[in-house]
Amino acid sequence: MEQLKRIVYWDNFKGFLIFLVVFTHFLYNFTGLDYGKYIVNVIYFFHMPAFIFISGYFSKKEINFQKACKYLLIYLIFNTVFVLYTLFTSGTLLGLTPFFSYWYLLALVAWRVIARYLPCNTWYIVIPVSFVISLFSGFCSDVSNVLAIEKILGFLPFFFIGYYLPKNFIVSFTQKRKKWVFFAGFIIFVFALLSAVFISYSYDIQNYLLMEPYHHFIDVLIRALVYIIALVASFGLFCMIPNKGGKYNFVQKWGRNSLWIYVFHRPITLVFAKIYPGPDNLYILASFVISLVVCFLFGSDKLNKFLNKYLDKIINKLDNMRIKTHSMQSIPSASKIENEKS
Repeated sequence: MEQLKRIVYWDNFKGFLIFLVVFTHFLYNFTGLDYGKYIVNVIYFFHMPAFIFISGYFSKKEINFQKACKYLLIYLIFNTVFVLYTLFTSGTLLGLTPFFSYWYLLALVAWRVIARYLPCNTWYIVIPVSFVISLFSGFCSDVSNVLAIEKILGFLPFFFIGYYLPKNFIVSFTQKRKKWVFFAGFIIFVFALLSAVFISYSYDIQNYLLMEPYHHFIDVLIRALVYIIALVASFGLFCMIPNKGGKYNFVQKWGRNSLWIYVFHRPITLVFAKIYPGPDNLYILASFVISLVVCFLFGSDKLNKFLNKYLDKIINKLDNMRIKTHSMQSIPSASKIENEKS
């Protein structure tokens, strides 16, 4: 029962975050209008840091070939579509640069590979060092979005905070929370949102939220401030997300099927930006409604079961080919055996 509730808690958390991801990407194309820019910036403060924190928590098991292959295969399929589209429409070839939100798939594999080679129970070293690396990576102009390097380094601490978070603590915390914890989480989250609004009005913050290289020395302080607000907001959500599920809990279903929502929603946002007829004063409502539609559509259990079934078949074939190749390489040749006998 505890395991079920724990899973429901994380599904609710991921479901809420994936809706924000979709919503902000629909709004992103209208950041030049009214409040669109500020809504996007405020959500950008915490939605991916919190999502990456959850990814870190579920990366405690050693990464295997099939899991890594799944993310890389999805990345190659969808990113290649945009690479070819850009090549034919503008003549520009960006083969090593992730398009739009697909950087996350590449980064997730990189973070898990890094975690695999780190010693256990060294959170008190790894987490502070990851913050230092992330803060000072902005000073290196060569750190760009090629192979998602700027994102891999920029969001690194959030992954390791989740990675080193004890499972027993999560189970105990989510099952034994008092009502005042939910209320306190709400207050903390609102405080973080208000801080994000203030920073967004005071600075042109978007480059910092995207983890792009610095232009001035003081930029490192602004990125540190972004990290603090992201951590506070994520902690507030951590306290207030419910662990109740049910047949009609569609947010739970979105969280359970968040990968395919994440993968498929981005092309739709680009089409929506081109065909949206207006009026401009309704773009926020229109983005909200179409985000709900996308989440309901691609968050369907039946669709995800279908997609996973055929993707798993491809991955299993690739895994079998890898095993056969490895086996053939490990079998000594006849000439080698003869030489050893002689």
